[in-house]
Amino acid sequence: MSFALWTEKYRPATFDDFAFNKEVVPLIEELTKSDDFPHVLFYGPNGGGKHTFIKATLRALFGESADKMKSEIKEFKATKSTSVDCVINSSNHHTEVTPSDSERHDKVIVNTLIKDIASARSIDSGANSKPFKVVVIHEVDRLSKDAQAGLRRTMEKYMSNCRIIFNCSSLSKVIAPLKSRCVQIRVPAPSEENIVGVLKHIATEEGVKMPDVVADRFAEASNRNLRRAIMML
Repeated sequence: MSFALWTEKYRPATFDDFAFNKEVVPLIEELTKSDDFPHVLFYGPNGGGKHTFIKATLRALFGESADKMKSEIKEFKATKSTSVDCVINSSNHHTEVTPSDSERHDKVIVNTLIKDIASARSIDSGANSKPFKVVVIHEVDRLSKDAQAGLRRTMEKYMSNCRIIFNCSSLSKVIAPLKSRCVQIRVPAPSEENIVGVLKHIATEEGVKMPDVVADRFAEASNRNLRRAIMML
């Protein structure tokens, strides 16, 4: 028997599955159908669905194979005598990383990673193959200014082989040259009514009895963070 957190078990897999923020969907669908998919920056508060939108975007681009991911720890050479480890999650089509976890070595990670990916062609040649790979960089607002500046130059150099999808909570902490090279998509926090609706759906599916007043309390206490509300449930 397998067990999964309800935050993952009930995460929408496709755009049709979204219970709220549906107004964002048409723009993303249009981008994924384009022959010239751009760099994209998703921004908004935690628990609003940025990661979910990214996963649905990758699925729209590459099909279900984008869900088949592996995780590894990769070593990056920071200096002649120093190396830094970073967790890399990847499929045949894309790579996800949170370089800000490595603090002062974040510039080395983002630049080296994108160069490596851009130089390696996709091994997939199916119906959903694309002439580029995608790098997902989480929490770009936590990257140092040097890392962001270096990333901007690397994006320009490898645009033909690589697309970047960013996410962040604070758009003001992302440098202007980086923002200007991306389609910026705001993912608002869900309303308390949205959260109550999701909680009731999960409770029904799991056979959990949850009075309306409890759902309301969870929604209020979550501070409009859906992930937090589901974890409370």
